[in-house]
Amino acid sequence: MSDTITIRGLAVPYGEVSIDNRVRVERGAFRKMLAGSLPYIDLRWADHADTSNIIADTESDAITFFDAPFGLCFEAVVPRHNSAFLPSITRAANPADRCSVNMLVEEDVTLDDGIQRIRVASIDHVAIGLTKGNAPFAGTAVWLPAFLGSEFVPERIQDAADRWDEAWGRS
Repeated sequence: MSDTITIRGLAVPYGEVSIDNRVRVERGAFRKMLAGSLPYIDLRWADHADTSNIIADTESDAITFFDAPFGLCFEAVVPRHNSAFLPSITRAANPADRCSVNMLVEEDVTLDDGIQRIRVASIDHVAIGLTKGNAPFAGTAVWLPAFLGSEFVPERIQDAADRWDEAWGRS
């Protein structure tokens, strides 16, 4: 048995209006952040404010990000001893399979419809383990590749994982 577990996700979907109808992130908004060395970005469990639940970070090369046509994606490799939360991601009732980012906006515009369009941004952390309604974008997704293909994996998660694999060039 491996000492690590891989977690993948779609952190920010492009073109989707947030559930509060206030924000939409434009395609490629994170290209500037991804162009050079990544700043410190951590992956934490469930709560933006709780830094005691950091499970991976870019400083230790435990998390990577890439820009896909449909959003900002990530992959993290976490120690198995940090994985007590993982069953909640894959549970059948009310899975904690969504996420949220702390976005640092560099360039945006608000049009007559009142929706802020984020054109250039970076992030400093991703909070995973959120449930439906608690993530600002309905299209976010978090999954464990080891569980894909199971009849219990929601279709939206399998679809996100398939698009992730295609964008990353994996089959």
